[in-house]
Amino acid sequence: MGDLIKFETHKHIYYDSYKRCDFSSVRKDLNYLLKGDFDYNISYKAKALIDIFKEAVAKINMKNNLREYIYILCDNKANILDVISPDSFIDFCDSINLKPGYSLNEKYSGTNAVALALMEKCKVFIKKEEHYCALFHNLYCIANPIFGDQNKIIGAFDISYISDKNYIYMPNYKNFIC
Repeated sequence: MGDLIKFETHKHIYYDSYKRCDFSSVRKDLNYLLKGDFDYNISYKAKALIDIFKEAVAKINMKNNLREYIYILCDNKANILDVISPDSFIDFCDSINLKPGYSLNEKYSGTNAVALALMEKCKVFIKKEEHYCALFHNLYCIANPIFGDQNKIIGAFDISYISDKNYIYMPNYKNFIC
Protein backbone atom coordinates (compact mmCIF):
# COMPACT_ATOMS: atom_id res chain seq x y z
CA MET A 1 0.00 0.00 0.00
CA GLY A 2 1.18 3.59 -0.61
CA ASP A 3 2.59 6.00 1.92
CA LEU A 4 -0.65 7.96 2.41
CA ILE A 5 -4.25 6.86 1.99
CA LYS A 6 -6.76 9.59 1.25
CA PHE A 7 -10.24 9.59 -0.21
CA GLU A 8 -9.24 11.23 -3.50
CA THR A 9 -6.85 8.41 -4.37
CA HIS A 10 -8.22 5.42 -2.42
CA LYS A 11 -12.02 5.69 -2.58
CA HIS A 12 -12.40 1.91 -2.61
CA ILE A 13 -10.86 1.62 0.87
CA TYR A 14 -13.30 4.17 2.26
CA TYR A 15 -16.29 2.60 0.49
CA ASP A 16 -15.32 -0.84 1.80
CA SER A 17 -15.19 0.62 5.30
CA TYR A 18 -18.59 2.31 4.85
CA LYS A 19 -20.04 -1.04 3.76
CA ARG A 20 -18.59 -2.81 6.82
CA CYS A 21 -20.09 -0.09 9.02
CA ASP A 22 -23.51 -0.48 7.37
CA PHE A 23 -23.31 -4.26 7.76
CA SER A 24 -22.29 -3.92 11.43
CA SER A 25 -25.09 -1.40 12.08
CA VAL A 26 -22.76 1.36 13.24
CA ARG A 27 -24.93 4.41 13.88
CA LYS A 28 -24.27 7.32 11.51
CA ASP A 29 -25.82 9.66 14.06
CA LEU A 30 -23.47 8.53 16.84
CA ASN A 31 -22.80 11.53 19.06
CA TYR A 32 -20.30 10.08 21.54
CA LEU A 33 -17.66 7.34 21.52
CA LEU A 34 -18.37 3.94 23.03
CA LYS A 35 -16.19 1.95 25.41
CA GLY A 36 -13.95 -0.51 23.65
CA ASP A 37 -12.25 -3.75 24.59
CA PHE A 38 -9.95 -1.82 26.88
CA ASP A 39 -7.68 -3.43 29.46
CA TYR A 40 -7.38 -0.98 32.34
CA ASN A 41 -4.34 -2.88 33.61
CA ILE A 42 -2.13 -1.14 31.09
CA SER A 43 1.16 -2.91 30.50
CA TYR A 44 4.56 -1.44 31.19
CA LYS A 45 5.07 -1.11 27.41
CA ALA A 46 1.80 0.81 27.00
CA LYS A 47 2.78 3.16 29.83
CA ALA A 48 6.14 3.72 28.15
CA LEU A 49 4.34 4.43 24.86
CA ILE A 50 2.14 7.00 26.63
CA ASP A 51 5.23 8.70 28.10
CA ILE A 52 6.88 8.84 24.67
CA PHE A 53 3.63 10.21 23.19
CA LYS A 54 3.49 13.01 25.77
CA GLU A 55 7.13 13.94 25.15
CA ALA A 56 6.63 13.92 21.37
CA VAL A 57 3.53 16.14 21.54
CA ALA A 58 5.34 18.58 23.85
CA LYS A 59 8.23 18.80 21.37
CA ILE A 60 5.86 19.24 18.42
CA ASN A 61 4.03 22.05 20.20
CA MET A 62 7.23 23.81 21.27
CA LYS A 63 8.80 23.62 17.83
CA ASN A 64 5.80 24.23 15.58
CA ASN A 65 3.27 25.97 17.83
CA LEU A 66 0.56 23.47 16.82
CA ARG A 67 -1.66 24.26 19.77
CA GLU A 68 -4.97 24.04 17.91
CA TYR A 69 -4.80 20.28 17.42
CA ILE A 70 -6.08 17.26 19.30
CA TYR A 71 -3.48 14.49 19.68
CA ILE A 72 -4.74 10.95 20.22
CA LEU A 73 -2.78 7.82 21.11
CA CYS A 74 -4.46 4.43 20.63
CA ASP A 75 -3.44 0.84 21.20
CA ASN A 76 -3.38 -1.71 18.36
CA LYS A 77 -7.15 -2.30 18.77
CA ALA A 78 -7.94 1.44 18.40
CA ASN A 79 -8.71 1.87 22.10
CA ILE A 80 -7.74 5.35 23.25
CA LEU A 81 -4.76 5.37 25.63
CA ASP A 82 -4.29 9.13 25.91
CA VAL A 83 -5.57 12.43 24.50
CA ILE A 84 -3.84 15.80 24.56
CA SER A 85 -5.87 18.82 23.53
CA PRO A 86 -5.86 22.58 24.03
CA ASP A 87 -7.94 23.85 26.95
CA SER A 88 -10.42 25.28 24.45
CA PHE A 89 -11.24 21.74 23.21
CA ILE A 90 -11.51 19.95 26.56
CA ASP A 91 -15.30 20.37 26.71
CA PHE A 92 -15.62 19.03 23.15
CA CYS A 93 -13.44 16.00 23.94
CA ASP A 94 -15.37 15.28 27.15
CA SER A 95 -18.75 15.64 25.44
CA ILE A 96 -17.94 12.94 22.88
CA ASN A 97 -15.97 10.65 25.25
CA LEU A 98 -12.70 11.28 23.43
CA LYS A 99 -10.68 9.95 26.35
CA PRO A 100 -8.85 6.83 27.53
CA GLY A 101 -10.93 3.67 27.63
CA TYR A 102 -13.12 4.60 24.68
CA SER A 103 -12.73 3.23 21.18
CA LEU A 104 -12.01 4.46 17.68
CA ASN A 105 -12.37 0.91 16.36
CA GLU A 106 -14.42 0.83 13.16
CA LYS A 107 -17.01 -1.52 14.69
CA TYR A 108 -17.82 1.11 17.35
CA SER A 109 -16.96 4.45 15.71
CA GLY A 110 -17.27 3.89 11.99
CA THR A 111 -14.79 4.97 9.34
CA ASN A 112 -12.07 7.13 10.88
CA ALA A 113 -8.34 7.75 10.44
CA VAL A 114 -7.17 5.57 13.34
CA ALA A 115 -9.27 2.56 12.32
CA LEU A 116 -8.13 2.75 8.69
CA ALA A 117 -4.47 3.34 9.62
CA LEU A 118 -4.46 0.21 11.77
CA MET A 119 -6.22 -1.88 9.10
CA GLU A 120 -4.18 -0.63 6.14
CA LYS A 121 -0.89 -0.38 8.07
CA CYS A 122 -0.06 3.08 6.75
CA LYS A 123 -0.79 6.77 7.19
CA VAL A 124 -4.41 7.84 6.55
CA PHE A 125 -5.86 11.32 6.03
CA ILE A 126 -9.60 11.78 6.35
CA LYS A 127 -11.64 14.95 5.98
CA LYS A 128 -14.77 15.95 7.83
CA GLU A 129 -17.68 14.30 6.00
CA GLU A 130 -15.53 11.38 4.81
CA HIS A 131 -15.96 9.96 8.33
CA TYR A 132 -18.82 7.48 8.59
CA CYS A 133 -20.32 8.99 11.75
CA ALA A 134 -21.59 12.57 11.89
CA LEU A 135 -19.78 12.87 15.22
CA PHE A 136 -16.53 13.49 13.32
CA HIS A 137 -17.89 15.65 10.49
CA ASN A 138 -16.11 18.73 11.84
CA LEU A 139 -12.68 17.07 12.04
CA TYR A 140 -9.72 16.75 9.71
CA CYS A 141 -7.65 13.79 10.91
CA ILE A 142 -4.38 12.16 10.02
CA ALA A 143 -3.33 8.93 11.72
CA ASN A 144 -0.27 6.77 11.48
CA PRO A 145 0.25 3.27 12.86
CA ILE A 146 3.08 2.83 15.36
CA PHE A 147 5.32 -0.14 14.70
CA GLY A 148 7.23 -1.98 17.41
CA ASP A 149 9.53 -4.98 17.41
CA GLN A 150 9.48 -7.17 14.30
CA ASN A 151 7.39 -4.54 12.47
CA LYS A 152 4.33 -5.39 14.59
CA ILE A 153 1.72 -2.65 15.03
CA ILE A 154 1.54 -1.59 18.68
CA GLY A 155 -0.75 1.41 18.30
CA ALA A 156 -1.68 4.51 16.32
CA PHE A 157 -1.05 8.23 16.63
CA ASP A 158 -3.69 10.69 15.39
CA ILE A 159 -3.59 14.45 14.95
CA SER A 160 -7.02 16.04 14.51
CA TYR A 161 -8.05 19.58 13.73
CA ILE A 162 -11.51 20.99 14.42
CA SER A 163 -12.53 22.87 11.29
CA ASP A 164 -15.01 25.17 13.05
CA LYS A 165 -13.85 26.56 16.38
CA ASN A 166 -17.41 27.53 17.33
CA TYR A 167 -18.59 24.01 16.62
CA ILE A 168 -21.59 22.68 18.50
CA TYR A 169 -22.43 19.07 17.72
CA MET A 170 -25.17 18.86 15.12
CA PRO A 171 -25.25 15.96 12.63
CA ASN A 172 -25.03 17.21 9.05
CA TYR A 173 -26.56 14.54 6.85
CA LYS A 174 -26.76 16.54 3.62
CA ASN A 175 -22.98 16.33 3.20
CA PHE A 176 -22.74 12.65 4.02
CA ILE A 177 -20.89 10.77 1.27
CA CYS A 178 -22.35 7.32 1.67
